[in-house]
Formats: sequence, structure tokens, C-alpha cells
Amino acid sequence: MIYQFNGKNSRIQERGKALEVVQYIKDTNHKGNCEVVIVDDGKLGSEADTGEFWSLFGGFAPLAKKAATNDQQKEEHVVTKLLCVVDGSAEVVNNDAELRREMLDSNKCFLIDTGHELFVWTGRNTSIEKRKAGVLAAEEYVAKRQVPSGTLVTKVIEGFETVAFRSNFLGWSLSADPAVSEEGKCKVAALLKQQGVNMKGFLKSAPTKEHSPPLLSPGGKLQVWRISSDSKTLLSATDMGRFNHTSCYIVQYTYQKDHRDEHFLCQWLGQGSCEGDKLAAARLANDIFLSLKSRPVEARIIQGSEPPQFLALFDCPLIFTRDAILGLEEEKKIMMQVGVISENFRAVEVEPVAASLNSSSTFVLQSGNKVYTWYGNSSITEEQKAALRVAEVLKSGAPVKTLKEGSEPATFWSALGGKDSYPSQQDPKVSNKDPKLFVCASTEGKLKVSEVFNFSQEDLLTEDVMILDTETGVHVWVGQHSSTDAKQQAFSFGQEYIVGDVTSDGWNPHRPIIKIPEGHEPAFFTSFFSWDEKKAVVHGDTYERKLAALRSQSTKKHRNPVSANGGSPQRATAMLALSSAFAALTPKLGRVGDWVALSSPAMKVEALSDLESPSELSMENSENAPSEKCVDSMVLSYESLKSRSANPALGIDPTKRETYLSPAEFQNVFGMNRTQFYTLPKWKQDQRKKGLDLF
Repeated sequence: MIYQFNGKNSRIQERGKALEVVQYIKDTNHKGNCEVVIVDDGKLGSEADTGEFWSLFGGFAPLAKKAATNDQQKEEHVVTKLLCVVDGSAEVVNNDAELRREMLDSNKCFLIDTGHELFVWTGRNTSIEKRKAGVLAAEEYVAKRQVPSGTLVTKVIEGFETVAFRSNFLGWSLSADPAVSEEGKCKVAALLKQQGVNMKGFLKSAPTKEHSPPLLSPGGKLQVWRISSDSKTLLSATDMGRFNHTSCYIVQYTYQKDHRDEHFLCQWLGQGSCEGDKLAAARLANDIFLSLKSRPVEARIIQGSEPPQFLALFDCPLIFTRDAILGLEEEKKIMMQVGVISENFRAVEVEPVAASLNSSSTFVLQSGNKVYTWYGNSSITEEQKAALRVAEVLKSGAPVKTLKEGSEPATFWSALGGKDSYPSQQDPKVSNKDPKLFVCASTEGKLKVSEVFNFSQEDLLTEDVMILDTETGVHVWVGQHSSTDAKQQAFSFGQEYIVGDVTSDGWNPHRPIIKIPEGHEPAFFTSFFSWDEKKAVVHGDTYERKLAALRSQSTKKHRNPVSANGGSPQRATAMLALSSAFAALTPKLGRVGDWVALSSPAMKVEALSDLESPSELSMENSENAPSEKCVDSMVLSYESLKSRSANPALGIDPTKRETYLSPAEFQNVFGMNRTQFYTLPKWKQDQRKKGLDLF
């Protein structure tokens, strides 16, 4: 038998996880051949099963309610401390003031105590002895300050500070990892060259191959509306994919999946758009969402952070940073910077001047009837190919002149207003990080997230709202049985999570937020799981679903031998124990007729639950049925049953020594009969047994 007890205040997620443990024990320890019983706090399901469960604990007693955690308490504000290591000891520097980068000294070591993490920062010019002293000072600080166990201690070297470290200092940039100096690169290159290593291309940054997420099924229907005030205007096929930074757009893509229509509904918000258009876009997108019966996957995308699944919807997406979109043929001068994102590209308009160029990128310049494609020495082939498509869209049919950095004619520089200096290095990127899954909870309007480690599809509980943080955006998964408020706040959850993530990890504050309703998960979401479509079909809440699956696997019930009274010995024990408890409760419950009328065990348990405290039960209690007749068929003498007997009895249950006494000897030894003894509280029974050496 495997029992699962569900406390009255337990969460549905905890019950579901417990069922997984039950399933594991059943399959692993019993080869699937055992009975599973669910015992719900405050309810009596099967009389025999529940009675047997409580008899294992000496009988039933009301359970004290565990004090709920006080989420309303304000978190104590912890001031980050900066300590300088001087002569082996740490001295506070900041005195509760904000930390600034200038407080650090390259000739010293510092400790930074954030309350949950301790950093040991070593300056670039410190000696080995000072660095050792810094580590020893950290160990002493942890010991003396009684830092909580589990506090992370991290050693940081000047010039290689992590984002988590830099986030504690006011004004220290979080946008990129610290870059290795060009001087250092050249020194390493020179050293390797002396050793005969071919250094061709060493100083040229090789492009990082990004992971390409699965895209939506091709061949679907695409519609794009431009938002103006409180109305939307449907764009023609030729204007789709042309976005103006001062406007907002709604994009709807309808495609087939498993012989049914699925929808991808996006809000694209230009960085120069007004607040009124953004609110109108949200309202109009919600109208479309409701008209499609709340099935679409929704995305909120800010200009410059378009995910691959959005870019792939368009043949040639162009983003204009100036007001005019229409009348491209009449435009005197347009320059677009071409970028590739996971095998998809976008072209963004930049100022048509030489300073806008970059050696790591590719550009398209339209000047009157002339079209140039210019690619830097560090640009990639994919960008150069994409530039030709952009040139065709800007000036269809016009001849295109391809220029490589360093071979530009005078007419090219003249079109840009003259030759000028421009960057030669690619903008640093934040390093990739693994996808993470979080459970969301909102307390007093504040978002709290808990990470789910080693996550799988089974961790997506239909009662929850969860966040999957990936390279392509923040995916807010909304369970069908989550609360109405949580469903409505899904985008707010995503935005609040991004704000916190930017503070801690320095990520892009404009990452796209994608809302995914349960049962309509797109491929770019399911690719992060070992996805099984059968498990994705919603059949009620998670706990009931798992319980139904477990019961469907159950074998035919195997019960203990039936006793003469028509029930198992365990059931008889449990029912007699309950009856004894009520016999002792007669003064509390009133006349005998009042409580005898509680004929069903369910009513009796409910009556017991109404008592103010477990101490009111005279049966905390009985491990054995109170009866004048010996429970066990074997009758033994008192002397042989003693714990320290000179001639001990063999083959007995040492926890039930008194049950082997005859009724007469039981009365003689205990000074009372069995019924009187078993109506005593359990602790009094044990006390008497200890005094008689029968414990």
C-alpha cells in the first residue's frame, strides 16, 4: 500500500509532484503491483483505507494548521557594503553610501557584501601576498559576521568584472561583457607569431553562429495594419514589411497546425511612436485576440529587438528611422544597414553619412538613380547576400554597384557628403545563456518568480503562469486553469521580469515578450522541451489528470484477508479505535444518543475535526483494538514479556508486548482491563508500559 496524504492547505502543484513520487515508488519498488490510496485532509474517502491510514499513526487527531508564510512582510533592505582589505582585515569604506566604480583601487583588494553574495575584488596591480590576504579576509569576514550558510563567495579580477558584480555600482555599464584590450590582443598575436603560428585573421572577430529556433509553418496568411490614433489601416502586399519608427503596427499570421488554424499576433512598436498609438495598438490587438477566442500566440515587439520568428514572416523587412516611407522613388538619399539574426535579416535606415559605416557590417545606399552595396572587411557573407535583396526593394530594376571597404570611388564618398572616419569594431554582445524556466506569482502587485531547474514539459502546470527566458525573447506561458487576473497580467509579468533581469544580468531592456496560451504552443517554444503533443492536451487540472492516469494503471485491488466481521483486521482496528475515542468524548459531545447518531465514520471524523485541540482526544492513540479478549492468539506470561526478561519470549511484536497477556493477568499487571487501558491517551499508555518494563 502507498498512501498519499494531501494537507488541506497544500497547493495543487505540490499534490501533482507527490503523485509523480508515488508513481516512481510504485514502478520501482513494487513493479507496478500495489495499491495507491489518496487521503485528503478533512475528508474521508474510503472508510477502510482512511481508517487504516490513521491507525498507522495511533489513531486520528485534528491537525494543527501550519502558520502561513507572511508574504506581506516587507523585505528587509540590505545595504551593500564595500570593505577594503588593509593589513589582512576588512574595513568598511562606503558607510551606507551608494557604491561607485571610483571607490575601487587597482593597488588594493576589496570585499563587496550584497547580503546574499560576497565578492572578493583584486586590483590589477596587487601583489600575490595582497591577493592571498584578500581571500583570508573574506573567510574571516564570513566567520565573524555570521554570513548565512550557502552564501556565494566569488573572486573577481579587475578588468573582468561580471554583470552581477557591476550591477552593485552606480553608473557602471551592464550592457556588455568587458572587452579584452587591443593592446593585449596584439601582444598575444606577436608572441604566437614568434612561435611560428599563422596569425592571419587573428585580430578579425569571427561571427558567432547563433542558434536558429524553429519557425512557424510557411504558406500561411499574413495581414499587417498600421495604427493611427484609435484606428487601424490594412496595408497592401507591397507595403508589408516596411515599418516606420514613428508608428505602431499589428501583424497577424494564420497558419495550419494539425489540421487546425493557429495564429501569431504581434504588436510592433516603433521607438519613436507616441504613447497613444502604443495603447491603441494594445487595445486593437486585444480585440483581435478575443475575436479569435483567445487562441493566438501574442507578441509585443519593440523596434530593434525583432525575434527571428517575426522577421521570417516578411520577404524583406525594412525599418525606416525617418518619417517618410512612401515615395521611395522620389527619395534623394537612403542608406540601410543590413543585419542577420538567426539566418533571417532586417535592414534599418541610418543617417546617410560616412560616420554611419562600420567595418563589421554591410550597407545599401540609394542616391538618386544610383544604388551601392558596401560591405566592410569584417562583414559576413550572409549580410552581403541580403544586401542585394534590400537593393532590389529600394530601387527595383536599377543597376547595383558592389563596393568592398577600401575600394570606394569618389562618387560614393560624394553621395555621403565626404569621406570621414567610422568604427572598425563590432559592437560587443552579451554572451549567450541557457534557457531558464520560472514559475510566476503575484503578491500585492509584485511579481515573484521561482526557477524550475532541469525543467521538462511536465513542469508546465495548467494552474500556473510561467516564464521561459531564451535568446529569442521572454515567453510567458499561460495555463488554461490559471486565474483570470494572471491571464490578464501576462504581458505585465513579462515586462516586470525583464526589468529585474536587466538589473541583475544587464540584458536588453527591449527584449520581445511572447504570450503563449496552453494548448497552442508554437514550434519555437516547444523546441526547448522534449515535447509530446499527447501530454499537451488539456484534460482538467494537473493533479486530477495525474491522479486519473495513475488510477488507470492500477491493478486489481489486493486486500488483506477478510476477518470474521466482514472487514480486514486493519479496518477493525481502526474502527474500534475511533469508537473508543468517541466513548471517551461523551462528556464533551453531550448525551450518548447525540453522538451515537453519527453513524458514518465520515461524520465521526468531521466531529473530531471540530475539536479545538488534539489534546481533547482521549484517543491519540490506540494501536490495538480495546477488547477483553486477547488480540493475539498466543498467550504468554508477564515475566517472559518483559523487555529485560531473563527468559524472553521469541517471535513477538516488541511494540505490542501487552497484547500477549491473558485478560486476567492484564487486569492484575495494569490494574485495569484492556478497554480502560486503551481509552487512555497514548502518552499515558506508553508511560505505564515503561513502568512495567513492557515498552
